[in-house]
Amino acid sequence: MQFNQWTSSYMTAGRYAKECGLRDPFPDETVFYHKLIKDMAAVGNGQIANLGMAEYAWYYAKQPYYNIWPGIIEPLMKVDRTKMPSTHLHLPESSMVMRLAEDNKQFYMHGHPVRGIMVSRGQTSADTKTGCKEIMSIFIQTGEVVTLSSGTQMQHMSFMYLGLRDDLTAQGSFDHIREKFGTQYTPEEMVTAMNLVSLLVGVCMLSTEKEDELIIPDVLSADRDAFERTKDDKYVEKARRRGKFGWDVGKHLTVSPHWRTGHMMLLRSGVRNRQQSRLVWRRGTMVKRNVASQVPTGYAGKESSDGGQRASEGQ
Repeated sequence: MQFNQWTSSYMTAGRYAKECGLRDPFPDETVFYHKLIKDMAAVGNGQIANLGMAEYAWYYAKQPYYNIWPGIIEPLMKVDRTKMPSTHLHLPESSMVMRLAEDNKQFYMHGHPVRGIMVSRGQTSADTKTGCKEIMSIFIQTGEVVTLSSGTQMQHMSFMYLGLRDDLTAQGSFDHIREKFGTQYTPEEMVTAMNLVSLLVGVCMLSTEKEDELIIPDVLSADRDAFERTKDDKYVEKARRRGKFGWDVGKHLTVSPHWRTGHMMLLRSGVRNRQQSRLVWRRGTMVKRNVASQVPTGYAGKESSDGGQRASEGQ
């Protein structure tokens, strides 16, 4: 399966310069992003400046990504955003890209299918008006290209922000920022935005335990069959040496109509009030009706009497 690549501002600017027959004025991403951030801050375009900081952190982290496989999207969108503490939202790197499959047309923004999202977590400035010490910035890319007043071309982005604070849930963190700064989303775009927030929350909570096989390293294409057979980390290390820092999310989920539907399940652990939690995939299995009705539920919604999964109330 092929996944969309993230097209960065640096890549778009370089391509634009080449098409215009200009010598690329930016020898590397460091020079480009320092100038972009400085120029956008000077004219008060904080969103593009934030995008520049997120993409620069992404380059610095060696461009890490998650491939979001189609089979895991629906289960993750059933995660209850109103129960997940916003401060529990973490990813392996401060800035990461979540890539959707090329043939996935499930989410639309501004009339274009969403190709992927970049998520960046960072501290706010001392004079912030958000009331939060940390913010999770979400940049939604559709592939649409726009031309700035300076003549520079950039990927069109939609922006969302989550204010991370102990007293805010994931849903509350979105509502908090929206109430302070407003939103320009249409009702249809708001549905997409909320689904993407649910997807993000679910990915952040997924179990990273190797035996769960929910998040597994993405290796070089020539090594994938061997890695599937052996699970040998040497293939992961080889991919890292070649500059490939990615993971597959939900690649091995399987569902059969003759089995209880596979679904996400929350496991809690920890010595103080069982505060630690992680989402795992409860695999489809042949069970009796009365057994299925006793499957633990929580963030992923209630399970129906026939063993199928239905969304939590209020979603």
